Amino acid sequence: MIRAVLFDLGDTLLLYHGLKLRSAFREGGTAAYDYLVEKGLTPPPFKRFWRAHFCRMIGRDVWCRLMRQEFCVVDVIRRVHRAYGIRLSDDEFVEVARRWYGPLGAYAHLEDGIHDTLERLETMGVKMAIVSNVPVPGLLVDEQLDSHDLMRFFPVRIYSSDFGERKPRRRLFTRALDDLNVSARESMFIGDRIYSDLQGAKRLGLTTILLPSRYTGWRPIKPDYSVNRVAELPGLIDKINSR
Repeated sequence: MIRAVLFDLGDTLLLYHGLKLRSAFREGGTAAYDYLVEKGLTPPPFKRFWRAHFCRMIGRDVWCRLMRQEFCVVDVIRRVHRAYGIRLSDDEFVEVARRWYGPLGAYAHLEDGIHDTLERLETMGVKMAIVSNVPVPGLLVDEQLDSHDLMRFFPVRIYSSDFGERKPRRRLFTRALDDLNVSARESMFIGDRIYSDLQGAKRLGLTTILLPSRYTGWRPIKPDYSVNRVAELPGLIDKINSR
């Protein structure tokens, strides 16, 4: 009996077709740089400023992937700024992160009819949560979800940036299950990445649903089911529960 669905975020709920990460990062860097100038600060030349952040974040991301850890972009931003003698309050550093993240969020779009699908799941009595690998502070991710009117469906949101580790680590999944008060065998996880999404969920005994994307790639782990759209979930759950 399926009583809950755990969702991945990027390329599952929020779609990024056509996103050029480097371009979006440059847009974000421009907005962050302008914010510092508006505050009367004197950052280094933009090219050096942007490159320092880009290289530090890429390096940190690669390290954390290898170690199955997670970083928070605010910490990276704080270190780079302090290296240049720029001092800001904690709230101001979060605002700088918001400027960096803004263009990336602007590329996000939703599957057609996603709100109807989520409302149908609610009507069926299915609980929902988000479990996402994201180095952005949860506050900023929540703002992005709110801008798409998705927050109301997900009282439980587990972000790797708040835990210091990322999927497939078990703790992110088990925390979501505990908060929803459901067991693993009563739950399913839907995501687009075999290793980080499905492997961790499968180890815990969740039913795994693959939503193929540009990141799916090789499939050493076979999902329990595969769908082309989130809209297929209600029918799939009905089918599973009818057994």
